[in-house]
Amino acid sequence: MKYDSVKGSLILSSPVGDKLGGVFKGSVIYLIEDGPNGSAGVIINRPVQKNLDAIGKALSLDESSVFTSSKLFLGGPVSIRKVSVLYSIKSEVHFSSSRKTLEDCYYGYKGLNCKFFLGYSAWGPGELYREIVKNYWYVVPAATSSIFGEINKVSEIGRNFGLRPGMVSNTCGNA
Repeated sequence: MKYDSVKGSLILSSPVGDKLGGVFKGSVIYLIEDGPNGSAGVIINRPVQKNLDAIGKALSLDESSVFTSSKLFLGGPVSIRKVSVLYSIKSEVHFSSSRKTLEDCYYGYKGLNCKFFLGYSAWGPGELYREIVKNYWYVVPAATSSIFGEINKVSEIGRNFGLRPGMVSNTCGNA
């Protein structure tokens, strides 16, 4: 059986998924990995109380970063003490937790678009696929403007793809 990966897409929590509550309610997640062995991503719309200056101090970095006042995001419930970054070079989005990349993004080198995270989200083999089939998630193409911009609410991104929450059933099933 061929696996149709949705790596590099955004998944938006649906009214069905929101009923489950928890950290994923109202989430917009960028999928950094999706395959037969499992899936991983980061929640791009969950800022935490700390700014990046706290990360700079924890990593013993000079506090003269262009990003010290930038928001830090909760990427998900897995490894929440681990810092990582999504960044774009031209139109390609990359994910890393290497110290070199974190420093490059922290100091704003090369004009990178960067978004910093604590933790990430993960699913076991087939788990995300089953959740998508159960209508817990909408899958939409990812644009750098959606990932790095200020518009990252489910309703705002969904509107760009014709999703209207009032037009979607909050129950699922098969006809």
